[in-house]
Amino acid sequence: QAAARAALLARIPLGRVGTPEDIAWCAVYLASDESAWVTGGNFPVDGGVLAK
Repeated sequence: QAAARAALLARIPLGRVGTPEDIAWCAVYLASDESAWVTGGNFPVDGGVLAK
């Protein structure tokens, strides 16, 4: 199990597994007035995996 966790973390540029709070902050942004001009888009909350 330790080897599987290490392999997973090696793929994540931020070096940690995401938390429910990571997703929640994205939702808070989208529900706020700060995102008033956002009309569509993808918001990958993946610690940078897709940016590699």
